[in-house]
Amino acid sequence: MTEWREVTKDEFFAGIGSKNVHPRIVTNNWPYTSVFLDRLGGEHGKIIGYIPEGTANEPQRYMLPST
Repeated sequence: MTEWREVTKDEFFAGIGSKNVHPRIVTNNWPYTSVFLDRLGGEHGKIIGYIPEGTANEPQRYMLPST
């Protein structure tokens, strides 16, 4: 099981930016959570409380795997 550490939005996108990953929503109700997976299903990041930008001012938590 992956252990996570909270980071800033900038740290999050810097951490996954060069990786070939895509988001997958893993919850059906609030807080919506998106996990960023590689082609083999490896988890490289997640956003908790995801709402498309510009639709609300809800806080979001950005997470990267602990190293």
